[in-house]
Amino acid sequence: MNGKKLKTPEKIVNATINCIERYGFNALTVRMIADAAEVNIAAVNYHFHSKENLVEQVKNISFNHMIEDLKEINMTPGKSAREIMREMCKYILEGASKFPEITRMHFYEAFIHGNFDTNSGRTLNKLLFDIAENISKNNEIEREILNISLHRLFSTLFFNSIFQGVFNEFTGYSLKDEDAREAFLDNMVNTLPF
Repeated sequence: MNGKKLKTPEKIVNATINCIERYGFNALTVRMIADAAEVNIAAVNYHFHSKENLVEQVKNISFNHMIEDLKEINMTPGKSAREIMREMCKYILEGASKFPEITRMHFYEAFIHGNFDTNSGRTLNKLLFDIAENISKNNEIEREILNISLHRLFSTLFFNSIFQGVFNEFTGYSLKDEDAREAFLDNMVNTLPF
């Protein structure tokens, strides 16, 4: 940690992420978080007021972190649109492999309750508009075809991120395996029309 001592809210956020990954989103308790953060329950409630508020902040922090990284990749100078898309896809799949429960948590509200008006949904759509705009600047491609291609690509990525392993029996490989993931990424990106 660079020798830097984390402040209590940061410790609680990190502990929440670790607990979600270890025990699952639905099993999460304030006591579990406090124990993992090595703070008392009162500190969790003082800084975040409720488990629901803490989880919402963790969702926003982690999703916005991913979006900022993807925006940075999107604006990488000197790379082709395909190279940028491959780097984005790799980032998403590796992140989902490392944090599968957090990844699922981002889409829980949409999947379980049919609520698509979430920070994750709005932010992801805004990113897709930005990616399409960036690609359009340097590639002659009909916008409708571009949007469909990006929709297909990101749908495939997020489906495979949320439901890791669902196709392992059919494909004979796991996207957690680096070689299989690289081959999958190459195949996905090579189907793009730009």
